[in-house]
Amino acid sequence: MGYQMVHLKSFPDHFKYSEEDQREITSEIEKYRQQHPQLQVVTTTKDLTKLSNPSLVSQIEVIQYKMLLKDDHQKALLEKIRTIL
Repeated sequence: MGYQMVHLKSFPDHFKYSEEDQREITSEIEKYRQQHPQLQVVTTTKDLTKLSNPSLVSQIEVIQYKMLLKDDHQKALLEKIRTIL
């Protein structure tokens, strides 16, 4: 895709972003944009829906992703799921 990762910030699954968290993320974006003017901030749709700060939300792009499995891997995964259920 031609992208270079500049910084990775991760949070636990089901994390609830406080206003303070969102302000800190916004500040970090501003800091990194000074060094990398073409910076593109990405997140998942799931996490974007948890953000309430309009200034932050307007600076983030949602990444779309899809998992594709080869037939034999898909069959193995489905079998594993069936044994769990």
